[in-house]
Amino acid sequence: MLTKQQLSEYRNDVIEKFVNIEYLMNSAISQKYFGRVRIDFVFPFLHSQHFSFALRIDVLKKLVKDFNKRMETKLRRMSNLRNYFVHISPNYFGPNDEITEDNVGYFPNPDKLEEKLDFEKLYNEFIELNTEVLPYIANIFRELGGKLDGKK
Repeated sequence: MLTKQQLSEYRNDVIEKFVNIEYLMNSAISQKYFGRVRIDFVFPFLHSQHFSFALRIDVLKKLVKDFNKRMETKLRRMSNLRNYFVHISPNYFGPNDEITEDNVGYFPNPDKLEEKLDFEKLYNEFIELNTEVLPYIANIFRELGGKLDGKK
């Protein structure tokens, strides 16, 4: 059974990795329009609460010729998985409706209420997707002229 500590570690890791992908996407967009990453553009505009992840994907699709449709699907899935970790607490239900101090309960799958979300499985899926998606987005940033190592 998943402990609260494990879930917290999974949640933190998913959020951190997702933020890295978002920042790379934002950097690629800034690189395309300004020839460099402009913090005065990235943070107030692209990090705005109104600039959704779906919008970032749509902008990148317009900027990158031959944007990989498979990677688009993976990005959207990663966003869904991230939302599970950020917005759903598995502490609502436990075995026999009891939640212990160490073990988490469960949460019904919003898409299939008869199923329980398996946060360990969701975490592993997210990590697997990240191993493909992160290098893809980093490569887009490089192809647009960005440097990941800070060197000219």
